Amino acid sequence: IITSEEAERRGQVYDRQGATYLFDLDYVEDVYTVDAAHYGNISHFVNHSCDPNLQVYNVFIENLDERLPRIALFATRPIRAGEELTFDYNMHGGHPPPPPTPTPTLRHRARGHAGSHDPLGHGGHPTV
Repeated sequence: IITSEEAERRGQVYDRQGATYLFDLDYVEDVYTVDAAHYGNISHFVNHSCDPNLQVYNVFIENLDERLPRIALFATRPIRAGEELTFDYNMHGGHPPPPPTPTPTLRHRARGHAGSHDPLGHGGHPTV
């Protein structure tokens, strides 16, 4: 986790390299960003789609600081074995926009809002 100022600096470098793994944690304020360029998990390989099968949500585990949520991916529908996992980096796609709540922003060559802070209230299916 880095400051948003550092994310802006790194983002310019990553954009020139053609690959950016920055995810703004701007649920309540734009202070921190996750930089997964050098350290991350399997979510590195989740790609963009305008018809995604995953939705991004903020979750709070052993932490009540709303500036530092964990990022969780939940299935929006049943996913077939071998199907590519995707989410809409811009969160627009062909779906109606989420309710007006503060949301994190993903920067992966484009900025966009990424979900709600209430995964269970929307009936999402946890993914593995």
